[in-house]
Amino acid sequence: MGASSDAVSALRPTAVLQGHADEVCESNFSLDTSPASGRARVLSGDREGMILMWDIEANTPRTGAGGLGAQQVSAVSEFRGHQATVEDVCFHPKSDVEFCSVGDDKRLLFWDERASKDPTLSMPQWSQCDLHCLDWNETDVNLLVTGTA
Repeated sequence: MGASSDAVSALRPTAVLQGHADEVCESNFSLDTSPASGRARVLSGDREGMILMWDIEANTPRTGAGGLGAQQVSAVSEFRGHQATVEDVCFHPKSDVEFCSVGDDKRLLFWDERASKDPTLSMPQWSQCDLHCLDWNETDVNLLVTGTA
C-alpha cells in the first residue's frame, strides 16, 4: 500500500542541484542518472539549450544529510550545443561521462565529458519534428531510440 501523507510530508531532500537559471527552473524536466558503476551523476537540460552535470557522491555526505538540511550541490560540468529547449538527456549505459541529448532544435547530440564541453557528434535535422525523448538500450549499446510528438 502507499505511504501515508504524514510520512510523505516528512521527506526532505538530501541535496538540491544548483546551476540552472531561476527563470528557466520550471523547465528542467530532462533528467537522467548514470547507470554506470562509479560516480553517481545526474544530467539535466533546460529551455536555454544548456545541459548540466552533477557529481552527487563527491558533493553530498552519505550520512546525516537529511537531518542537517539539504546540501546545495553545484554542477561539475556545463554543456552547450542545442539551439532550443533540451527535451531529454540519456547517459551511455556503461559510462558516467558519455551521454546524448535531443531537443526542440531537432538535433541528436552525443557528448563525452573527457573530450570537450562541445558535442563530440552532432546529428542535425535528425527528425522533421521536435525530438522529445530518447533512450539508450542497456544490453545493446548500438541501439538508441528517439521519439517525436
